[in-house]
Amino acid sequence: MVDLVYSLNPNAVFNYVSGEGTDSFEKGSTMWARVKGKAENYMLNKGFKDSYAFRPGAIIPEKGVKSKTQLYNVFYVLSKPFHFLIKKMKSVTTSSNLGLAMINSIDFPQENKHLENPEITELAEKRV
Repeated sequence: MVDLVYSLNPNAVFNYVSGEGTDSFEKGSTMWARVKGKAENYMLNKGFKDSYAFRPGAIIPEKGVKSKTQLYNVFYVLSKPFHFLIKKMKSVTTSSNLGLAMINSIDFPQENKHLENPEITELAEKRV
């Protein structure tokens, strides 16, 4: 996919949603973290105008977003009365913030190319 997008438009801003705990050094003991790190490194070094590895951890779904994992949906329903408090935690973002941050990555280039929840929320709050 990365190669196809690059061949069509190397001037694109490419965003890859990876995940918290990804291993950029590709040396850790957890295979999934190494594989995601390898994918991130490939994308970041491809040569796009700009690119970012989004590493969300906890995401509170908004505006009708539902998880494919039923257990998560149960958790979200049970924790809904506390979402206003949970959203204040730096380690948590929302599905809306994730989308806005990806859009804003076009107009607000970031020095840090690995964006975790605090940076995702900060980028989402920027306005043109």
